[in-house]
Amino acid sequence: MRKVLFGSGPAVGNGQTQNLYMTVFEPTGDLLTKRPVVVFTFGGSFVTGERSQVYDMCLEFVRMGYVAVATDYRVGFF
Repeated sequence: MRKVLFGSGPAVGNGQTQNLYMTVFEPTGDLLTKRPVVVFTFGGSFVTGERSQVYDMCLEFVRMGYVAVATDYRVGFF
């Protein structure tokens, strides 16, 4: 599993720059150069949540041979 910065933008509420990350999960000992990817985002309706909430689902798909990605998004809509 590795954390990758994929973007940044103004945070909701205070306007300061917020970095957005994704955590990438790959099968152990993966020698293939091309694999299907499944992207997961947490629920929370732009109000609350974090990408770690979908880690268990990512791990299930990794066990099936997929690359899985858990992404951030800006929360605090209200």
